[in-house]
Amino acid sequence: MWTAASVLVLLCVLPLTTAQTCNNANPCQFTGGDAYVKTAEVASSNGVLIQTLTVDISDVTIEWLTTQRRTYNGGFPGPTFRLKAGDNLNLKLVNNLGPQPAGVHNQFRDPNTTNLHTHGLHISPQEPQDYVLLEVGPGETYDYNFQLNANQQAGTFWYHAHHHGSTFFQVASGLAGLLIVEDEVSSMSAELAAISCPHNCDKEVPMLLGKFLDYNGEDETFASVQTDIGDPFTVDNTVTTSAGVTLLSYLTDQQTGVSAYMVNGQVRPVVTMQPGEIRRFRMVNAGLSGMLLLTITDCEITILAYDGVYVDTPYSQDFIFIPTGGRCDAAVRCSTAGTYEIRSGDDSAHKPSIGNTDIYGGVIATIEVTGSAVSMNFPTTTPAKPFYLRDLQTVPDSAIGGRYVVELGPTSYINREKFTNATYYRYNFDVDTIQEWIFSNTEQADGHPLHMHVTHFQVISYNTYNGPTTVQDAGDGDDGAFAYYDLNGNMCDQQHNYFDATAINAGPITVDTTYFGHDTNDRNLAGYARIGEFRDVLLIPPLASVKARFRATEFHHVDRGFGGDAYVKTTEVASSNGVLIQTLTVDISDVTIEWLTTQRRTYNGGFPGPTFRLKAGDNLNLKLVNNLGPQPAGVHNQFRDPNTTNLHTHGLHISPEEPQDYVLLEVGPGETYDYNFQLNANQQAGTFWYHAHHHGSTFFQVASGLAGLLIVEDEVSSMSAELAAISCPHNCDKEVPMLLGKFIDYNGEDETFASVQTDIGDPFTVDNTDTTSAGVTLLSYLTDQQTGVSAYMVNGQVRPVVTMQPDEIRRFRMVNAGLSDMLLLTITGCEITILAYDGVYVDTPYSQDFIFIPTGGRCDAAVRCSTAGTYEIRSGDDSAHKPSIGNTDVYGGVIATIDVTGSAVSMNFPTTTPAKPFYLRDLQTVPDSAIGGRYVVELGPTSYINREKFTNATYYRYNFDVDTIQEWIFSNTEQADGHPLHMHVTHFQVISYNTYNGPTTVQDAGDGDDGAFAYYDLNGNMCDQQHKDFDATTINAGPITVDTTYLGHDTNDRNLAGYARVGEFRDVLLIPPLASVKVRFKATDYTGPYVLHCHILNHEDEGMMMVTYCSPSGQATQSPCESSGGHKPGTCSSTDAYPDILQNSVNGYLTSVGEGRIEVTYWHRMAAAQTLATVPQSTSVEKLLE
Repeated sequence: MWTAASVLVLLCVLPLTTAQTCNNANPCQFTGGDAYVKTAEVASSNGVLIQTLTVDISDVTIEWLTTQRRTYNGGFPGPTFRLKAGDNLNLKLVNNLGPQPAGVHNQFRDPNTTNLHTHGLHISPQEPQDYVLLEVGPGETYDYNFQLNANQQAGTFWYHAHHHGSTFFQVASGLAGLLIVEDEVSSMSAELAAISCPHNCDKEVPMLLGKFLDYNGEDETFASVQTDIGDPFTVDNTVTTSAGVTLLSYLTDQQTGVSAYMVNGQVRPVVTMQPGEIRRFRMVNAGLSGMLLLTITDCEITILAYDGVYVDTPYSQDFIFIPTGGRCDAAVRCSTAGTYEIRSGDDSAHKPSIGNTDIYGGVIATIEVTGSAVSMNFPTTTPAKPFYLRDLQTVPDSAIGGRYVVELGPTSYINREKFTNATYYRYNFDVDTIQEWIFSNTEQADGHPLHMHVTHFQVISYNTYNGPTTVQDAGDGDDGAFAYYDLNGNMCDQQHNYFDATAINAGPITVDTTYFGHDTNDRNLAGYARIGEFRDVLLIPPLASVKARFRATEFHHVDRGFGGDAYVKTTEVASSNGVLIQTLTVDISDVTIEWLTTQRRTYNGGFPGPTFRLKAGDNLNLKLVNNLGPQPAGVHNQFRDPNTTNLHTHGLHISPEEPQDYVLLEVGPGETYDYNFQLNANQQAGTFWYHAHHHGSTFFQVASGLAGLLIVEDEVSSMSAELAAISCPHNCDKEVPMLLGKFIDYNGEDETFASVQTDIGDPFTVDNTDTTSAGVTLLSYLTDQQTGVSAYMVNGQVRPVVTMQPDEIRRFRMVNAGLSDMLLLTITGCEITILAYDGVYVDTPYSQDFIFIPTGGRCDAAVRCSTAGTYEIRSGDDSAHKPSIGNTDVYGGVIATIDVTGSAVSMNFPTTTPAKPFYLRDLQTVPDSAIGGRYVVELGPTSYINREKFTNATYYRYNFDVDTIQEWIFSNTEQADGHPLHMHVTHFQVISYNTYNGPTTVQDAGDGDDGAFAYYDLNGNMCDQQHKDFDATTINAGPITVDTTYLGHDTNDRNLAGYARVGEFRDVLLIPPLASVKVRFKATDYTGPYVLHCHILNHEDEGMMMVTYCSPSGQATQSPCESSGGHKPGTCSSTDAYPDILQNSVNGYLTSVGEGRIEVTYWHRMAAAQTLATVPQSTSVEKLLE
């Protein structure tokens, strides 16, 4: 008992004694063995991460050793940043270091000058982003604004100091940290998600592996470079150890000294796992000069990604090779309890692929496997790669846009020179080209890990090496004292800029070809990347030639086009427990569209706004904060008030009164408004959107990006299995929401974003002082008809790429948030099934080879492409459909592409849709006696609706009772142009396209002089029914020539794109030129102002909007209608039929023709209108009907 107790006490005390006795004065070996700890992590929120990194001298303790290092925020190493694709990393780099000795170019120098490199990100290499040639000197501060690409590959990256001359020294000191771009959950398989953030972060093992404890060695060490670079903060050399030597001598001695790879600043930490557990090791080799060839004997390793790019299919391997700067994501499982070493070391079997390149030898960490066994599976699939990482192995030679050679060797030389300066460009290539480069190494024994900034490259082949070679000790400081020889040892005639024939051996020399033959060696050797994989760091073995390809996309100067990134959904926020509380702050924000940075009015800094996902009956509490500043005075019915805003929930069946969808509200600069949108309990599930809607600035603010998707989700129980399989909430990965908008709009014949910026007095235009390489200003470049851009964007992207599998069906939720263009979409080679228009399901899904969406409209379509390949979603005019559209603007161009790849799947199109709510009941067969009101809405000329421009919020053109069925005629007097008419509050049902007998206007009418237009009949004779501003002295009395090309919508093919199918519901309907369309709707649930307007937004801003009013039951007859100065819209002659609004009789319409008189007009759908009599106005309806 006594002995056992003593042993117990001894075992408990020994570690404490060691910890107490080992210190700077009493050094000992570093034991390691602490529990693995992640570095401090900070994550983005709402698309932004704001951080300050302060570089200063800090005390750092490594077990017992206390030393002084350059650190970020006092940490060793720096914090881990967790981001998402598209995030903005605003990083203030503060350099608190002091003065430094003068340095020599291309030698260790400038220990106190720094900067930052985001290693591996697909990001701009220009200020204020990843410009590594920037110098942040002692005492200086620099504000980085790293804008992650919306299609940034999720993966493991890192950041570190990168000032030329002090990179080795500062990284060795600890100026480095992990940077992780997280996957979207929907992109990962269940097995991958089970070992990954955001839901299973405990399964991730991020490891920043660095030789931060580096005091002895044959080559440069941290200690030796401290001396070379002139750093005064060395280990205290006056402290004498118990062995009678200084601490510095102890640390640098070959027997007692240390040179260890650390893990997150720890020495040989212990990772704890359960038997059978799988964890995701995110490993970064932040070492200085040593490669890592890692093994974990008796554990299984599955490779997931290299350098932050997923492999096509995860594969098992018994080693992990990571060159300096490189990364590997590996899934690791140890099935049996025990202790397992993660060890790096040279291996003769792999030496043919590595040569004499330094491999670190030693234990990196250990895995302690203990506890109960668990059952987990390795991932077998990986997320799709973005477009810029698409496979380039089989592209034809004709597609290669440039070729180049990068030659390494001798040491310190690349392409036969040392680094010169920041603007000495060795090669110039075009953006949006596929580049094919050869990476070669002239060294006979040593490899070099080559790193490329901005983008990854794909390994295409290891080739037969026929290039030159250099001797191993060449280039050791004397720039002329080396030469290139062929493989037979004869001197080459192609040498280098510093060549001095008097200083070298003229040859022949003996060439060591031990490491020759990389084209024929075993491809599974550690030093080789697998063909087809992507890297940003690749070991180029000695005497090797490697072919690589990459797509030079995204980042460059302005002389280029746009498009091609992987499709990305906008940020989504969803209701919870029936409520969604959000703040939308309207402010000026920097917006980056690929290479173009511009300033826009945005919601919360996003472009466009976030997507709201709701359910029927939900409450959307939305605080609209207007942070915009003062604005110039504006003119009514012209572009005005750029900084006054409001919000419209387009398509919802919702109250048009405050605090809900009252679009006549004004939220001025500096003001805040609390909206409380109460969704109807019977709200139709579907695709809707929200946008700014202040009259005068709607076009401008929507064009700026003040818009977002609003999706009301179906109840699962209401959907068929086929519909549920492509819909949220259970299959959100199958949904492709698309907010389609002409948000990049600089050139064109009509109003553009750029032209309206000028008209409305917006100071935040594109900088007109920036000059392109062609010698023109940026604004001139963008607005030029040849070089300029005017493109439909998808969720703020230009022509993104949607990835699908063969035969996969996905639900495209498309919103045309464009300004003035209709979309006539085709996807040649793919199948399209229409599910819904304007957020209302069709009765039965149907196949169609096009999708027509007027501005403001929506379409839900199920799409399937059966064969692997690339398919364009293209919009364009089509002569076959022109009779239904006229000359209405149809956008021409590619909207997006679909990249179909991978294994085929089996899916079926939906054949049924959910039932509609009561307010969308079928009204096609209701009897005339059930109609509670009739009205005419006449469009044309442009900017006029019912023969007037918009007057004010309370000038109601028609008043009707709630809970009545309304039958309205939408007509268009224009001879060539259609108008997409939008109705707020409710949808209407298309009943018929009728024979058009109404008036017409000439095309150039209404150009600013309110009286300078007139209405004519179809024979060209002037009508007696005109408008309130009619001025006979300013117009052509006629007869005029009427163009009837687009007459005949009642008899045209009903399948033409511009027509809605009879019986379908819309809230936006294109009214073709010279058209009359009968619609019906049930005015249910909501009283208040029902706004109608043309959804060509410049037309709306210029006056093509009016307000009708839905009154409580029985009150509409108090003020039913406002004509235009006594003239009835839709009529040409005073004898033309016009709806009896007051009485709404079954057999006739009543039309006021003069004070005190009523004209009785008999009307029947099968007969022309006939005037029966004129009687006193006091005559009763009953008497009239007799």
